Amino acid sequence: MVAACTHSPPAKYKPRNPQATLLYKAIRSTFNTFASLTEHDPLPAHIEQEFAAYIRCGVLAHGFVRLKCTHCEKSYAVPFSCKGRGFCSSCMGRRMNEMALHLTEDVFPKVPVRQFVLSLPKQLRYLLAYNPKLTTLVLRVFVKKISSWYKRRSRRHPFIDYQTGAITFVQRFGSSLNMNLHFHTLFLDGVYQSDSQKPAFIKASKPKDEEIKKLSEQISSAIIKMLDHKGVLERFKDQDPLLQYNLPLAQITGASIQHLIALGENAPNKVRRILQDPHEGQRTGHLCYASNGFSLHAATHIPAWDRKRLFNLCCYITRPPLSGESLEELPNGDITFMLKTPWDDGTSHLVFTPTELIEKLAAIIPPPRFHQLRYHGILAPNAKFRSMVVPKKPVENKEEEISPALPPPSTSAKRSWSQLLKHVYDIDMKVCPSCGGEMKIVAFITDPCEVNRYLIGTGQSIEAPSFAPARASPTLELFESEYPEELYTQDAAYQDFDEIQHHPEY
Repeated sequence: MVAACTHSPPAKYKPRNPQATLLYKAIRSTFNTFASLTEHDPLPAHIEQEFAAYIRCGVLAHGFVRLKCTHCEKSYAVPFSCKGRGFCSSCMGRRMNEMALHLTEDVFPKVPVRQFVLSLPKQLRYLLAYNPKLTTLVLRVFVKKISSWYKRRSRRHPFIDYQTGAITFVQRFGSSLNMNLHFHTLFLDGVYQSDSQKPAFIKASKPKDEEIKKLSEQISSAIIKMLDHKGVLERFKDQDPLLQYNLPLAQITGASIQHLIALGENAPNKVRRILQDPHEGQRTGHLCYASNGFSLHAATHIPAWDRKRLFNLCCYITRPPLSGESLEELPNGDITFMLKTPWDDGTSHLVFTPTELIEKLAAIIPPPRFHQLRYHGILAPNAKFRSMVVPKKPVENKEEEISPALPPPSTSAKRSWSQLLKHVYDIDMKVCPSCGGEMKIVAFITDPCEVNRYLIGTGQSIEAPSFAPARASPTLELFESEYPEELYTQDAAYQDFDEIQHHPEY
């Protein structure tokens, strides 16, 4: 006899249906057509793997986890996810909430935080897109300059050691699905005095516009000097590293940076746009300056007490590039992408064919071993004083707190899927939605025969979606130009860093 349960039923979990989304339909029906445009020189394997995994994500026919209630014995299946890092809104949404929770609860101490956003010239975006070592060097110069700036402003005694702390997320996309590698760095708005047993935090004063202007000039000059010293620009004039790595990838990356189409019948035209009435005036940014093609924004400040706003900011910098609500299909089969904020000229939507949309997504997929989250200063994993400044996890049992045999509490960013669902949607996967009893995992179903037997028994489809065959295209010629540099530059003004000027559109 089933024992009575007094728990109130929680919010019911409803599995998503990815096959009904416009992005899923476009990728499934068109990816092979897109791939046929590069048959003579295929794209890197990690790009095809990302799209193949997306087609399998959230589909029960590809395997699932079976959960069962210990009271009423009802069960249901939860499909596997792709865990992609490129564009899957579901998996990247999970990673977004997981990382934001980790940073807010386990990393950032309760001190003020200021965000610094560094945008790069188009030529440098191209160079860094698939070069993690060069990205690390540029980021190191950027963080070092801001750290020195904080130390100079907060120094009270010449013989006292001060330390800064920050985390950086390397974001690869812009608001218009273009390849736009830039840095979102969240700095502790002050310094730690680290000459005592317990570091003391010294809050920095509010920066002035002139300070940010001078800082932007120092950062841009230091990065250009470093690139000249390493000989990066000289080598690039003679040999394009990305062209040697993969020709189609070089083409779609360079075109994406310039808002161009590299493949298909519309190459090499500009991405089509839908205009509304233009806004009056020009946008001006507080604490935002540009120098030599670099743009530094430092206006976002989070007080120490506002942890909810800090969580939202962490979600923003780790967000996926697009959501299902931003796409809409036109009667002729084209797809519109709604911009989050209309441009100054009134552009509110971009228009893509399905192959053009796949091209833009392929350009922003991060390559393997390209780490996007970086820790700096006192927040670095091996920092001497890190354990003294990060938040301490509460210990429920006092006996466990004084027991020397027990290991210290885990500070891992990993949180279970059920924890994230409970935090975001207030759905507890450990509680049965029917009777409120305890739900337990009883099996991981991966064998195709077992999967089909379960789906047939529950009246569900056993179809495992796959890519549709390639369709004939009006033109199969790639976008080729006379000079490789034209793939990443729009005119002669962008040839050298000294001549690069900030362009508001990008």
